[in-house]
Amino acid sequence: MEKEKNSKKIYGAIIGIVTTIGITLFMKLVVFAPQSFDDILKQASNEVNELCPMEVDKETRLNNTVILEGRIFQYNYSLINLHRDSIDVDFFKSSMKPLLLEKIKANPGLEIFTDKGVTMVHKYVDKNGELVASIETPLDIKSEK
Repeated sequence: MEKEKNSKKIYGAIIGIVTTIGITLFMKLVVFAPQSFDDILKQASNEVNELCPMEVDKETRLNNTVILEGRIFQYNYSLINLHRDSIDVDFFKSSMKPLLLEKIKANPGLEIFTDKGVTMVHKYVDKNGELVASIETPLDIKSEK
């Protein structure tokens, strides 16, 4: 039960960051001067990284974001007070992915990425840097709407 409680603490703040990134990218695509989509992704990542490390909540820190080959936007988080052994990893992953997908689908700022083949990866390490989970949320989800 404690492991499940630790996993639930992380959800809300992570979702807020995903929403903020979507709105930032949407504004760049629609409002500002045209650039290549890959350049826009890199610029958005750089802008987020200027704010990092960023406390998401009392358990989670966003360390940075990176753009990986294949249009992957990766968020790198640390669970700063938790050790991997104190987290129910299967529960964490199975609970978090639907929440992330729900917020992505509901965010009009991310809608344009459904056509661009972007994948978001949320990578979590524990307080010792040990991998806890890597959750992939592909944005080709129009068929799931």
